[in-house]
Amino acid sequence: MNDLININYENSDRPTVMGRDLHAALEVKTKYADWFKRMCEYGFAENMDFIAISQKRETAQGNETTYNDHQLTIGMAKEICMIQRTDIGRKIRKYFIDVENRYKKNQQLSPIEMIAGIANNAVEMERIGDTYKEVYRLVEERAGVSLGTRLTNKRNRMAGEGVCKSKRDKLSKVDVIADDKKLIEIYAAIVKEMAVKYGVVV
Repeated sequence: MNDLININYENSDRPTVMGRDLHAALEVKTKYADWFKRMCEYGFAENMDFIAISQKRETAQGNETTYNDHQLTIGMAKEICMIQRTDIGRKIRKYFIDVENRYKKNQQLSPIEMIAGIANNAVEMERIGDTYKEVYRLVEERAGVSLGTRLTNKRNRMAGEGVCKSKRDKLSKVDVIADDKKLIEIYAAIVKEMAVKYGVVV
């Protein structure tokens, strides 16, 4: 059910969904602009329940055109699904409830607790190794750093301090992240996004 509809986790305060994505997933036959206007008549407020966004796309003729979309809170999206009174609407609403529950559960963990939980569970990290490769890649991308280089430098410093090789070998990229407040914040945000996306409790 993860691929039912795309969820946006960029805002660390709350996940959102695009109006046109929801419109398509609900298989609504009415034109998007008319449908969304009608949905707003149920009392949804701009900048509270949704944000209007202008998007650009290329037409079949190769010209660029602008169209309107809306970034909806999950709460608004759930209500819209209920309004539809269709099987697909109920299915997507259940999916949104699941997304919200997982998100709230992960929000209860502090960044330090999240890192400690993952660092202390090396076996679990290996089991979902591909997911964490993606997490590390995103951390490097957002922070503009190389975790591999920092890990090598940290091991070299520890070697110079006389720390035994077995202890140095146990170091991971999580240890590098834990040394930097900025990296902790970026890492925590990404782990929350990934945990909600894949339903992984950390």
